[in-house]
Amino acid sequence: MTSVAASANKLAPVPLSFYLYDGWNLIAEYTGGSLSKSYTWGMDLSGSLQGAGGVGGLLAVDETSATYYPTYDGNGNVSDYLNASGGIEAHYEYDAFGNTTTSVGAKSGDFRHRFSTKPLDAETGFYYYGYRYYDPVTGRWPSRDPIEEEGRINLYAFVGNDAVNKWDLFGMKPCSEYDKVRDCKACGDGTKEGRTKEQGEEPGEGNGCGAEGGISFSDNPGRANFKPCCNEHDKCYATCGADKDKCDQDFRKCMRKACATVYERWNIPGRAACYIVAHSYYVAVKNGGGGAYERAQDKHCKWECCE
Repeated sequence: MTSVAASANKLAPVPLSFYLYDGWNLIAEYTGGSLSKSYTWGMDLSGSLQGAGGVGGLLAVDETSATYYPTYDGNGNVSDYLNASGGIEAHYEYDAFGNTTTSVGAKSGDFRHRFSTKPLDAETGFYYYGYRYYDPVTGRWPSRDPIEEEGRINLYAFVGNDAVNKWDLFGMKPCSEYDKVRDCKACGDGTKEGRTKEQGEEPGEGNGCGAEGGISFSDNPGRANFKPCCNEHDKCYATCGADKDKCDQDFRKCMRKACATVYERWNIPGRAACYIVAHSYYVAVKNGGGGAYERAQDKHCKWECCE
């Protein structure tokens, strides 16, 4: 397919551009079949070649006629592009969510990699994170999270609306300093392969019913005692390699059994009300328990570094 551009009298063909990647990193651009730009990468903020998705790892941009060298702030955002003599050809500054607040220099409009060293699509203003695009104007992802509620309940929020203390390497889940070491940095490809399925720290006894998905849990709603069910649910989450859906389903069955134990069969209103409460607990952990499950798995599974 050939893209076209409108002129005063006719539609003129515009050469297509092709992009060549090495893993997460863009290494070349071809326009009309000819190499127009090439990119040199080194270690990113993870200390490996692509452990942080290339953030802070771009070393040079070669435009065939000249080579330019990026500099960074502490978060891996490109702040300047320098020429071979050290002169500043482009300078950028950003707010916490990636909006460009300053863009100056003779070539400030020519460079693709800017915020978080991610490539900017000039037409939409979106940054490409690998799994989806990010809109810095709204501070949201225009598309749903590919890992669904495992990332967060809000499938479109960017780093939990905490762009000062968290970041996202691949467009899937927010990372903090804790996550950087134990998840995002462990494998570097956005998966959880850094966490093994071998049990590490043994599950505790559980801490009863707490809060999840915006709902506060009571240990004893009405006459039913849900605390043993909550404890078993906590232990299930903390069992390395446990299936979250099965943990949640077993939690639901346990609560319904607790309802049936204290409300006789003839007490239809009491048992029905108890079932409704049990279902609300189940829905809360099913839809909002992804973070708790991941934290428990992180804590109780052994980890191996993936080189």
